[in-house]
Amino acid sequence: LLTSIPIVYLAHKYLSKKSRL
Repeated sequence: LLTSIPIVYLAHKYLSKKSRL
C-alpha cells in the first residue's frame, strides 16, 4: 500500500495539471 500511495499522488497531481489547461 505504501508503494501505491506515491503513484496515486502523482496521478492526481498530473490530472490536476491537465485540468488547468
